[in-house]
Amino acid sequence: MKNPLQKLSMHKRMMLYFSVPLILVQILLCFLCYPQVVRHYREKTDYSMEQSVSQAISFTESYLRNMTYLANMVEDNGVIQNTLSADGFGEERPYMEQWLEYYELNKEFNSYEISNSIYRFCLYVPDEVMYAGNQYYFDGVSRLKERSDYVDLRYALNTGEDYVAISRERDGVDQQDTSQMVTLYHRIASKKEKEEELGICSISVSAKYFQDIMKNANITSEVYLMSENGRMITSSNSSILQKMQKKGILLNYGAELFMEKKKEGQKEYYITRQNVDGASWQMILIIPENEYEDQYRFLWLSAALMLGSMIAVIVLMSYLLSGYYVGRLKKLNVEMTGLESGNLNANLPITTEEDEIEEIYHNFNGMVQEVQRLMQEHYQLGKEVKMAEVRAL
Repeated sequence: MKNPLQKLSMHKRMMLYFSVPLILVQILLCFLCYPQVVRHYREKTDYSMEQSVSQAISFTESYLRNMTYLANMVEDNGVIQNTLSADGFGEERPYMEQWLEYYELNKEFNSYEISNSIYRFCLYVPDEVMYAGNQYYFDGVSRLKERSDYVDLRYALNTGEDYVAISRERDGVDQQDTSQMVTLYHRIASKKEKEEELGICSISVSAKYFQDIMKNANITSEVYLMSENGRMITSSNSSILQKMQKKGILLNYGAELFMEKKKEGQKEYYITRQNVDGASWQMILIIPENEYEDQYRFLWLSAALMLGSMIAVIVLMSYLLSGYYVGRLKKLNVEMTGLESGNLNANLPITTEEDEIEEIYHNFNGMVQEVQRLMQEHYQLGKEVKMAEVRAL
């Protein structure tokens, strides 16, 4: 059976002989190198994500440390200690006495907020106190009891721990508008009797600060803070909680994880859970598998584009090189055809190249010169014969 390559022109065959081995080598190198590139890129991506999570947690802990510091500062305040530990506090007392008491406390909290403008302060006093309904720096303890998590709050305070949760508090320094806040509740203990509880204070900061932390971390769209009792603190997107609950993928508090693959419902996700010190929180990230893997598509595209470009260059160079050598052979063929037709002036240009084709050019030119010499000798011999015949006649 005849080889299909034999039907091709020499130009095409040479192009195939030049390009095919190089293309195969390039493909093999790509398949060998691609897994290593992906592994290296994945390590870099995971490290970058781990650093982003650590940074987000660090900023979160910074806010919590500030809130704890401010709560301790309120507890240590002499005016607040004396007021809350005074005889008859919370009982029926003269209006003027309570007004002076309110004036002194209000002045202390006002100075705190001026110095710490992003934080909101509140002192919970017995409902019988005249200014319990102030709802600016003061509120009644009954408001705490209305919370759905009051049992958890009370348990944390009784064990000497601060309790952090979401609440709606006054948003501005000089306005009553409320917004969603992250609030730290702190038990104010007596400096005289350590076991005696004088009251409860709270330090609040807008939840948007925590949302901004998670957004600026540029980790993923599905990241949220979860408390130890399973309550949502805040998320990077206001609608993310409802979306995740509908999907049934909202994870609870648990052991720390980093980029562990889990199946939730019908989909697979990469899960990260990291503890937040100071509030018994965890920052939880949920990355859909397809979203995580999509970031590697550009590597496939880059590799395919690079391989395609290299193949195109190899084919083009093979075409040009084979065309160059075949062109030189075509010149030889044209001159030989002319010589066969009687053109004794055939001549091939000689270059500085010292390859086999150039050697053939030399041999062809030498052969043409030899034919010209023989023809000249034949002509001279014939001429001499004619002259001899004439002399003989």
